[in-house]
Amino acid sequence: MRRHYTIDSEVVDVEVILSKRKTAAIEVRQNKVRLKAPLRTPLAWIDEFICSKAHWIARQLREQRTRYESHAIALAEKPEVFYLGQRVPVVITAGASNTTSRLSEKGFLIDISRRTRRDQTLVADELLRSWFADQARIDLTRRLGYLAETTGMKPKGMVIGNYKSLWGRCSAKGEIALNWRLLLAHPEAIDYVIIHELCHLREFNHSARFWKLVAAHCPDMEMYRDYFRERSVWLNWR
Repeated sequence: MRRHYTIDSEVVDVEVILSKRKTAAIEVRQNKVRLKAPLRTPLAWIDEFICSKAHWIARQLREQRTRYESHAIALAEKPEVFYLGQRVPVVITAGASNTTSRLSEKGFLIDISRRTRRDQTLVADELLRSWFADQARIDLTRRLGYLAETTGMKPKGMVIGNYKSLWGRCSAKGEIALNWRLLLAHPEAIDYVIIHELCHLREFNHSARFWKLVAAHCPDMEMYRDYFRERSVWLNWR
């Protein structure tokens, strides 16, 4: 069910999900507003609840839009991409004999074949994502191996994944998975995610003992947690 509200002079679409939960909660994620509430919650109560949270919703939407403008990968708007935390220009050249992509001192150079009839920006975006996924298998595998050796916490396997909502995970079997989009981040921030997942090999939870172990290997972990919260829009690059 969807409801529409005027918040801060803007019409905001709110997705309302009714379930067996006992309390109501609002989340604003990826510039979308969602309300989860118990079954049989009256519409009048829902409307009143949304209105009571209007200022908070407006602030969250403003902050998320600011983050989007600062960090989103949108070649049609800004011909650039992040690589290891740095902004790198993307140069698209049409009319080439073949469609190729490569990283040079000038940035990411994308040549589009003269035979291509698809939108050039979409083709360039696909090529870049493919490049990052391939490079991640090299760079993240190497970095995980190094940090596993230095921390003494060694996983039983590794996967480079294409995840929508997480940067990494550790399975109960001791296998670590890392999102290829980590290559967008600074190397030190990448290390934090890898260390975080390695620590789950000893503490398969998020207890105080777990965070103490992470801090022992990454004293600036709070800074990097904020770093990825600020750049959560990178998970939308697909």
